[in-house]
Amino acid sequence: MTASSTSKPPTIAYTRQRRVRGHARESTVDGTAEIASTALATPMDAGFRQVPLSTIRSRYFISSKVFRVTVPPVARTPTGRRFQLAALLRHLREQRGLTQEEVGGIIWPGTSPRSVQNKITRLENGDGGITKDDLHALLKVYGTTNGVALELALRLNSGTSQRGRWRGPRATHPESFRQYVDLEEDARLIRLVAVEEIPDLLQCESYLRVRSPAEQNLAAIRDRQRVLFREEPAEVYVVLSESCVRRIRGNALVMVEQIDRLLRLSELPNVTLQLAPFDPPPGLPTNTTPERFALLRLTAPGVIGEFRRHLDFAFTVVGGRLYPDDNIQSYEELWLNATVGALSPDSTRRFLREVRRGFRERWPLDEGSGNDTGDD
Repeated sequence: MTASSTSKPPTIAYTRQRRVRGHARESTVDGTAEIASTALATPMDAGFRQVPLSTIRSRYFISSKVFRVTVPPVARTPTGRRFQLAALLRHLREQRGLTQEEVGGIIWPGTSPRSVQNKITRLENGDGGITKDDLHALLKVYGTTNGVALELALRLNSGTSQRGRWRGPRATHPESFRQYVDLEEDARLIRLVAVEEIPDLLQCESYLRVRSPAEQNLAAIRDRQRVLFREEPAEVYVVLSESCVRRIRGNALVMVEQIDRLLRLSELPNVTLQLAPFDPPPGLPTNTTPERFALLRLTAPGVIGEFRRHLDFAFTVVGGRLYPDDNIQSYEELWLNATVGALSPDSTRRFLREVRRGFRERWPLDEGSGNDTGDD
C-alpha cells in the first residue's frame, strides 16, 4: 500500500447535519465550528460521520463564495449569552497576556486604575454589559478585528437585552430566581439534589397544583420543564432524598401520580434518577446526608485556541445566588457524595414502585385513578 493511499485528508470534522429554516447546516460534534450555506447542492444524510471539509465544499455547496465558516450556536437566553461573552473576553485577554488594569487603561484612559479594573472584572464575571463601541475597542486591543472570535463576540453582545423577556407566566418568577431560570434553559447538563420536595422539573400536574394552584405559576413551571423534551434535551441527573417521596403533598393519589411520573422520566435517555434512602442497604455509605443544590453546565463559546469546554454554575437556596465555576468545587464534592450514597437507577425504580405500592395499600385509590405505569 502506498503512502499516498493511507494519508488522511488535511482537515477532518465529525459532523451532524441539521436543516434550519430551509438552510443546510453542518456542525461539529463538539460545537467548535459550523459550516453553513444557503445553496445546498446535495441532500445531507442524518447522523454523525467523518467528512473532510474539502469534500463538504466540493460536494454539498454550489459555489465557494457562499461557503463560510460561522460561529458556533450561542446560548438561547440573554443571561447565558452574557456569561458566554464574559468567558470569551476573559479568554482573549489572557491569551494576549494582558492584565485587567492594562486593558482598562487603554480603553478608558484617564480613569483610575481601580475603577477600570472593577469594570473589566464585572464584565468578565458576567455582572455588567458593554457598549458596542467599547466592545470593538476591547477586541482591537486583543488583536481580534476579524474572524470567528469577532463575529462570536458581536453576536453574543447583541443578544443580552432582557427587555420584554419576563412577561406573561414568566413574570411569576421572582427577580432573584430569573438568572437561574435562564441558565437552566441554556444548560446542557443539569444536576440536582433534592430534599423534602420533588424538583420543579420533575413534578407532575397534580403535585404542581398542590404547591402552586395559580395557573400563571403552573404555566411558568411547565415552560421550564420543556428542557427535558426539546429536540436537543438537557442531560439531567437527579438525586432525591427519600423524604421527597415520603412526605405527602396533597393526598395519596397525588403521590402515586408523582411517582408514576418519576418512573416514566427515569426511562428517558437523557434523565438519570437516583434515590438516597433513609436506611442505606449494605454497600452504601451511611454517613451521607443530602442537601439541596443544583449544578448547571453551559457550553462555552467555541473559539480558535485553547478554551474551556463548558461554564459551570452552582445554585443553592441557602445562598440564593449563582457562583461561577471557579467557586463550585465544594458543590462538586457534595454531588459526588450524594451520588455515592444513593441507589443505582435500577434500584431506585424498584424502590419507587415499593413506595407507590405502600401508598395504594394504606390509602386505597378508586379503580382507574392515577396514571399507572403497569410495572409493579
